Amino acid sequence: MDPRSVAHSTVFLWLAALVLTGCSTASTDASDALAQDAETPSPQASGSGQTQNDDASGGEGAEPPADPAEGEYSQQGGDVVVEPAEQSPADQSPQPREEPQLEDLDIPEEWLSDSARAWPASAGFESGVPVLSRSKDCLLADQLPEMFGSTAEITDAGFGPWGPDPQAEDAYRHVCNLWSPDEYAGRLVLIQADSEATAQNTLEHFREQPSSEAQQNQVEELEYAGQQFHVLSRWYLAPNHGRYEVLHYDEEANAFAVLELTYLSEELWEAGSPQEMAGYLVDILTAGTAEPAPVDSGE
Repeated sequence: MDPRSVAHSTVFLWLAALVLTGCSTASTDASDALAQDAETPSPQASGSGQTQNDDASGGEGAEPPADPAEGEYSQQGGDVVVEPAEQSPADQSPQPREEPQLEDLDIPEEWLSDSARAWPASAGFESGVPVLSRSKDCLLADQLPEMFGSTAEITDAGFGPWGPDPQAEDAYRHVCNLWSPDEYAGRLVLIQADSEATAQNTLEHFREQPSSEAQQNQVEELEYAGQQFHVLSRWYLAPNHGRYEVLHYDEEANAFAVLELTYLSEELWEAGSPQEMAGYLVDILTAGTAEPAPVDSGE
């Protein structure tokens, strides 16, 4: 299947609205956000122009991004079924990694400061939903490391609110969609919470993602490179494919770095591991930051 013939879908429904909306509704909204799964952009890139995601941040029933079978974050089209090119397990097995040891792992200051400046002027500000454009204006990375045997491209980038107030300047998410032809799709996300309570609520509900008739879920907390991570391992029963999602919480910044890869074949998914995903996120966080976008002088 030509990957560029299928429209992007999206994921991370829990990224859509786990945030507290008030004392009386915060717990319900966050639980609803994880009651279903959303969808990540498929490993198919097509079309151009701006896309607006259809999740309601902080709203009842919203939840984290995940896979095309669920339709959240849907961009220009409905659900899609991706059929990765067949490869032998030997061809897809990731190479062994050497685990580094880090004294700390902070979200880069440039991620926080650059996104904070760009968020109020973005198309997603005041929109109530994330708005992505077919561009590589990702403030988190210019290039990605090799993951599961291939290197993905950044295809879309944009902003969305993180909570019930779409005009809150201190609560948002910056989303960078990524795509590796016939291998996987996914996204790299920075979530800026407006308080420690909001961050803890997000973390709590990331942990609570039970299995269902449609998917088998396992969330574990692990230590890698001397740092703490939470990793979701998910297998979709129809259509059959796997997903990994790793989350790292920077307590001082009340912010999360999230890496999600989906549409993984059974061979890739079984050959991979939560530790492997944590390693990929470490590579990204320690690799530096993207070059700043040029400033329009108005001339």
